Amino acid sequence: MIRLAIPSLLGCTLAAFALAGCEPAPVRPQFGAPYELIPSGSAGGPDTPPRIRGDRLLASLSYTGGCADHDFVLDYAARRDTVHLWIVHEDGGDSCDAYLMDDLTLELPLPVRGSGLVVLHSPEGGDPYVLRWGTTR
Repeated sequence: MIRLAIPSLLGCTLAAFALAGCEPAPVRPQFGAPYELIPSGSAGGPDTPPRIRGDRLLASLSYTGGCADHDFVLDYAARRDTVHLWIVHEDGGDSCDAYLMDDLTLELPLPVRGSGLVVLHSPEGGDPYVLRWGTTR
């Protein structure tokens, strides 16, 4: 049997999908080192959740560290009519525990830019943030 290019995300064979329309396995993001998505905003203004502006994801988050460089990269899985996004935190082995906050601007991968429904998963679980609903920009 031929497997789809990303079987860990979709979990269907091409034949099974074509014949029976099997449901793909659930998306299980790997978030890397711990972090928390937080609303951004000024002290006097409203909280702003993660959002898409143009071809970029804007999000604020908190994490522990302070002794090494931290990298954040955007990963995704395209599932039928929905693109699932999540941020992967690479902490560089940082064992310090200062409480840090960052505002991130991450470029959206090309397949995400034209998608209608785009959601962002949080490492805390719960309902994802709906970043784009319906038709493409």
